[in-house]
Amino acid sequence: MLGVGAGAGYEAIHRILVPEALGVDLLTFSAAIVSGLVCLILGWYQQYVAARSKQLPLLSQAVDSRNHAIVAAGVTVGLVAALLRFPLLDSLVGLAIAGLILKSGIELAIETVRALRGEEIDFSRYELAFVEEYNRFQEQQLADWLLSVVAEEGSIHLSKLLARSREMLAVENVPVLREMGWGKTLTGIEKRVGSVMENLVAQSLVVSHGKKLEITEKGISTLEGNI
Repeated sequence: MLGVGAGAGYEAIHRILVPEALGVDLLTFSAAIVSGLVCLILGWYQQYVAARSKQLPLLSQAVDSRNHAIVAAGVTVGLVAALLRFPLLDSLVGLAIAGLILKSGIELAIETVRALRGEEIDFSRYELAFVEEYNRFQEQQLADWLLSVVAEEGSIHLSKLLARSREMLAVENVPVLREMGWGKTLTGIEKRVGSVMENLVAQSLVVSHGKKLEITEKGISTLEGNI
């Protein structure tokens, strides 16, 4: 990646000093756009899986795919610039892309050195923006379901609620739901439910009498508002 970045930077500088005419046709445009979209989608998927599985090699692949998408975007901009008879823009975009590739290569090199030293890598910073929003949506859905179970029972023991949750969320045999983070282990389910219930109690939507849980008037109003 560092080699590619250095090579791209050299070519960009060379084109600034020695301008060259660009050949533009529909096939070139199509190839740049299609390859860019494919690499972008692939990079998102690789980054999502890498952040969840904490695999540095896959994260490197994700960054590489993203760089390919950036290069494709740069090529498209350069082709448009050639049509507008402004070829210098192509070289400037190439220089910027080279800088981005070098930056990502250096960051990955630093992460690799840290991993070799036995340091823990913070994969959460590589989470996709929409994944965080989706996780919040998941938590809200779980909170609404738990609130409805408590309201349905009137008063329910925590052990019974956990049993209902294990039955509902144990989806290890459903690959799609498993990859989305639902119910990977029974311990994971209990921690997740416990965390959500603590938030419900803190918000005064549920009141806890020892191990007995009851919905409050505020909880009923909230539940009715969500229906």
